[in-house]
Order: sequence, then structure tokens, then C-alpha cells
Amino acid sequence: LQKLKEWQAIFDSLKDSKDSLSISLLPEFANKAFPDNPPTEEELKLLAQKYTSSGGSVTFEEVCDAMIRHAPLKHLLSTFQAFDKDGNGVIDHDELISVFNAVGVELEEHYAKEMIKMFDSDGNGVLDFAEFQDLYKKLL
Repeated sequence: LQKLKEWQAIFDSLKDSKDSLSISLLPEFANKAFPDNPPTEEELKLLAQKYTSSGGSVTFEEVCDAMIRHAPLKHLLSTFQAFDKDGNGVIDHDELISVFNAVGVELEEHYAKEMIKMFDSDGNGVLDFAEFQDLYKKLL
């Protein structure tokens, strides 16, 4: 959740009057969002290509989607940590609901539990990082 708040602050500092971000500012956003390990130029080109049909600008939700979908594995851990609000190394259904709600997606409790059940390979009722990777790949 903290990562999403950071991304929102970066987005807000770069957005235009229409509450969107110019594709040309996507590299600046990405470099600020991932200062220790920014996406490569090739990754940024792929991101920009996806949104060229959107009139040259993206919403915050699209930026989050782009950062999550195209983030290399090294960035996936920070995404997992954003979901793992209590820092215990696993994601439970409440944390899953919270993050989906934070990005504007209403996720009902029974759906969150079902999502976890589908990817919970060890049957402990929560998702560890490896199980989260499987969920992440499926959502893409």
C-alpha cells in the first residue's frame, strides 16, 4: 500500500490538468518509482507502445497496471511487499482486498478467498512470494 501511495504522489507531481500523464513522462515516472532499479529503455518502449492508442496519455490506474505488468521479476518483490501490508511474508485475503480497493477495483471477500485458494499450493490459506508469482502471471 505504501508503494501505491508513493506512485500516486509521483503521478500527481507529473500529471496534467486532465489528471493524466503524458506518455513522454512515463520514463520519468518509472525512474522515480524505481530509483534503485529503473526499467530499461526497452521496457519503457514496450510500456509506451501499449498506450499509444490512448491519445498519448495514461491515467494513474493505467500507470500502475503498466508498472506491475511490465515490471521485471526484480520489481515483483516490491509489488509483493506492497500487498503484504503487515510485513509477515505472506498475503492474506484482507491484504488482497485492501490493495485491489486502493487501485479502484472492488474485490469481495469470497472472491479474494477463492483467488488465494486457487494459488495456495501448500494449503495454508495465504500466499507466499512463489504463490504470488503464480497469481501475478495468471492475472497478466
